[in-house]
Amino acid sequence: MLATQGYETAMVSYMPFEDETSEPVLTSITKPSLFDSKSIIFDIKEGNLSRFRDHFRSVPKVRKMSIERFSRYIASKDDIATVLLLGTASGIPNAYHTALDLLEKAPSDLLLDVLRALSLSDYTNIPLAERWLDLLLDAVSRNKSIEPFMLAEQVIRVLQKPSGRLIQLAVINSLFTISERVIECQERTEKIAKAILLCEKTLQWFASGSQKDHVVRSTALEALEALEEIHDSIEN
Repeated sequence: MLATQGYETAMVSYMPFEDETSEPVLTSITKPSLFDSKSIIFDIKEGNLSRFRDHFRSVPKVRKMSIERFSRYIASKDDIATVLLLGTASGIPNAYHTALDLLEKAPSDLLLDVLRALSLSDYTNIPLAERWLDLLLDAVSRNKSIEPFMLAEQVIRVLQKPSGRLIQLAVINSLFTISERVIECQERTEKIAKAILLCEKTLQWFASGSQKDHVVRSTALEALEALEEIHDSIEN
């Protein structure tokens, strides 16, 4: 297992809520230190953070109407990292789903670049990196512009490093989302068939008796059963 000691915790500090209508007020930011010194470091600038923070702080109706506009601001890996930071920060209501809405519409090449960086780098802050990966895996699996087989391969590569329950469940959820989407495609190309097979084989591995974590195993079994029901409904 990777060491968890001696890391700098990335955080966004907010004033406490006085009541349910209070909005979080950004007071400080500690630049994330996710990786070792030889790996990529994301440069999260306060001006960019402030722009995305305004979207996260807006009321739900305004936030829904402005998703398209703010998603166009995502033009670099640093922008992806900024959204991931806000999406996993404490003190922001509905932060995860707000980030998910933005990342789902982000450029696919940037999403995959950040996923590769998080998958392959050595973390100095494992808990933060896992929360970012959880959110990012959810986002990439919903991005319809990424070719399914390539996407499934990239998701599975996350498992090359030792991973805890959170990441394993995130991978299962991503593979289920990819499979569900491609199963319902009317045109069954060879690539789509390969994507379905790869996802289902990996889910079967998670569901096998060799998986010691019963939560992970049962979640994979539920995913396989749900996919089987989708297959049956399409055939009938």
